[in-house]
Amino acid sequence: MIPVTNATRTTTLAFAPGAVLRPELEAALATLGFTTPMPVQAACLAPGPARERDLLVQAKTGSGKTLAFGLPILDRIDANERLPQALVLAPTRELALQIAKALTPLARAVDARCVPLTGGAPMHPQRKALASPRGAQLVIGTPGRILDHLTRGSLVARRVRTVVLDEGDHLLDMGFKDELDAILAKLPAERRTLLFSATLPPRAPSKRSWPPRSTGPRRSPRSSGSRPFRSA
Repeated sequence: MIPVTNATRTTTLAFAPGAVLRPELEAALATLGFTTPMPVQAACLAPGPARERDLLVQAKTGSGKTLAFGLPILDRIDANERLPQALVLAPTRELALQIAKALTPLARAVDARCVPLTGGAPMHPQRKALASPRGAQLVIGTPGRILDHLTRGSLVARRVRTVVLDEGDHLLDMGFKDELDAILAKLPAERRTLLFSATLPPRAPSKRSWPPRSTGPRRSPRSSGSRPFRSA
């Protein structure tokens, strides 16, 4: 992966209906009071390589990174496909639930569902949510619980086309490398991998070693920017 330093300049981009995202998302953002994307959001949402390639983005907490990865995912979600199409991994239960809470109203705008899968919660309701006829298009969770569902077969990953590693530095610092390797090895080879991290330590995944692919040729990841929203 190619490191991308978080943008700091204020963007002048505003969201007119249909200009950047599908109209349903634009309307939902307006209802929630979001008007202008923050720098990291603007970079990730801009048409071009940032919406197509693997990215390693340096973005601190509070920079707007949740919408930076969440909006491009929801913009491409197919609500008619009930299987998960995107997977977000977070180092803690609290962060995973926070991401799910932030993205759920936007997911509803495109008739999609966010399903959180975290440790410390019963497995049965999570299995039921994944099997719902309404689908589970976006799954957000912690590595141990996500791997548990993948191993048991309750989480079917064959339609996953995007995986996000949020707070990647903490995922590594907290010792989740083995779980991440196992999870990524179970995902389709043709996918995007986005790693968001407040810091880019020397032992961060390299372009050659990360992300692992289960099968198929390795694609050279490229990057452009990323962008966050500023509240009205």
